Amino acid sequence: MIQIQNNIKHIFPKDFIKVIQMENLNIIDIREPYELIELPYKLGKNIPMNLLLSKFDALLDKDQTYYILCHHGQRSYMVTEYLTKYGYDVINIVGGVDLVNRFDSVNR
Repeated sequence: MIQIQNNIKHIFPKDFIKVIQMENLNIIDIREPYELIELPYKLGKNIPMNLLLSKFDALLDKDQTYYILCHHGQRSYMVTEYLTKYGYDVINIVGGVDLVNRFDSVNR
């Protein structure tokens, strides 16, 4: 389910949809507050990208796994790559909330 490319962990929407139903996940939505209508997942937490990158050592626990989500997947990839270099267990959700929502709505 989790794929690793260039030392970066990724999960694709079809797998993410399955995992979220089975596990209690730490999901961080890195979009800016003005981009949100509501968080797509009740387990999610909104921490805008710039805040997360500037204070990750105070906001994250290295003993936890975090799924990183944005709108289309570009920002979450960059954040996942950055945090991985600092030893955090982070997983990029490929395609962001846009692709997850499209996949989820097709499979309902």
